[in-house]
Amino acid sequence: MPSREKVDFLASSPTRLCLLRELDGQRHTSNTLTEVCACSRATVHRNVETLQNYGWIRPIDGRYELTVVGKRILRQFHSLLETTSCVDT
Repeated sequence: MPSREKVDFLASSPTRLCLLRELDGQRHTSNTLTEVCACSRATVHRNVETLQNYGWIRPIDGRYELTVVGKRILRQFHSLLETTSCVDT
């Protein structure tokens, strides 16, 4: 999948960003992610599957965590949000 489509995937849903943020520095089960991101189990499952396919998260012992790539994606996405926020003001 082209990189632009991956960026669009992340940017088009606050749930996806929530999932990555919650997995930054800690592991969670899909049930916990459902609670903290306030979305349905089906939404978590669908997004977790895609995030795994992208290599941004991985399962370990029934919990999910960010990969090195996922951490970098999250940091760069936050940097982009900060930059656009500064430009907009």
